[in-house]
Amino acid sequence: MTHPITELIKQRYSSRAYVKAPIAPEQAGSLASCAAAVRTGPLGTPLRFTLVAAAAGDSRTLRGLGTYGLIKNPAGFLIGAVGPGERNLEDFGYGMEAIILHATNLGLGTCWLGGNFTRSRFAKRISAAAAEIVPAVAAVGYAAENNRARD
Repeated sequence: MTHPITELIKQRYSSRAYVKAPIAPEQAGSLASCAAAVRTGPLGTPLRFTLVAAAAGDSRTLRGLGTYGLIKNPAGFLIGAVGPGERNLEDFGYGMEAIILHATNLGLGTCWLGGNFTRSRFAKRISAAAAEIVPAVAAVGYAAENNRARD
């Protein structure tokens, strides 16, 4: 990270509206690598994360990933899956937030979605195993201006 973690925590906010533009390839690659690298939570639960993002001129990648109209023009989604375990949701949240802070460091906006998304479609995108759940996803992209006032 190029900024102190405490600065990124203070800077990050939920962004529900995004500029209609794909994530730059360098940023998308960095974010995808970060997501793939988060494999275990601090309490030991195995985790899997991926970035699903549309490239320039690509209108099909995000098709069918429903967010019930709460998110406008996301460039992509961070999707995670976790298996059963005593503290699996704590580990999942820790891992997802680490990736979100990396996105913030890259200049991207994000928004956690815990109950307002079509869980089965996101689970299919990450090829969730029968024992795995997708507790939350996060929209990602370049935050639209005046986004904080809208939120």
